Amino acid sequence: MFSDDMLYESLSSGSEAKSVVVDERKESLKGAMSSRPPSETHKLLVVIIFLVFAAFSNWAALAYIHDFVGREALPDVVFGIVSEQKWALKVGDAMVMLCVTFLVVLVVVHQERLILLRRTFFIVGCLYTMRTISLLCTQLPSGYVNNNSQCRARMNRSSMSWDSLALRILQQTIKLGFQDVDNKMLCGDLLFSGHTISMVISSLTIGYYLPHSHKSLRFAMASRSLQVCTMGINMDRNDMYGG
Repeated sequence: MFSDDMLYESLSSGSEAKSVVVDERKESLKGAMSSRPPSETHKLLVVIIFLVFAAFSNWAALAYIHDFVGREALPDVVFGIVSEQKWALKVGDAMVMLCVTFLVVLVVVHQERLILLRRTFFIVGCLYTMRTISLLCTQLPSGYVNNNSQCRARMNRSSMSWDSLALRILQQTIKLGFQDVDNKMLCGDLLFSGHTISMVISSLTIGYYLPHSHKSLRFAMASRSLQVCTMGINMDRNDMYGG
C-alpha cells in the first residue's frame, strides 16, 4: 500500500512533467515564429517604386522612338513562307494574361507572399530597365506586311512637341503598356519583347515557388510559354518577338 506521502510525490512529479512538456512546446512555437523572416514592408515599397519607374521609362522610350523607327520590314525566310496570321495576336495576348493570372494566384495563396512579391517585382524592374536601354540604343522596324496600316503616323521632328509625347505616355500608362491590336499602335519595341518578359517571369517564378507536391504544374506553365513563343512564327511578325 502507498502511503499518503508517496502518493503526493507521484502526483507532483507527474504535474511537473506535464508542465515541462507544455513549456517545451511553447518554446518550440516561439522559435518557429521567430525563425520566420520579417515582412520588411519598407523594402517592398522601395521595390514597387523602382518597378513603377522602370515601367514608366519603357512607355516613355517607346513613345519617343516611334517617330524614328523605319516602316520597311526586314527580310525574313520564315515570314516569307508563312503568311500573316492576325488572329494569333489576340491569342498570344490571352495566353500571356493566363500566365500572369497563374502567377497572381500563386502570390495570393503563398505563405510568404510579401517576400515573393518583393523578389518578383525587383527582377521585373531590372528587366524593364534593361529593356528601356535596349529600346533607346537599337530600334528595329515592325514586321507587318504593311507597317503603315498597323503603326501610327510618325511626326516630323519640327512638329514634335512635349504635349504629343506626354499624351502617348499617358495612353500607355492607362493601358499598362498593352496596345489594342485592332487599332494602330506605337511601333519600335521589336528588339526586346515585353510579352516574353511576362511569360518567362511567370513560368520561372511559379516553377520555383510551387510546393513540391504540386511541382508537376510547372510543366503546364512551361508548355504554355513554349506555345506562345512558337506562335510567334505564325503571327504577324511582331507580337511575341516584337513585344
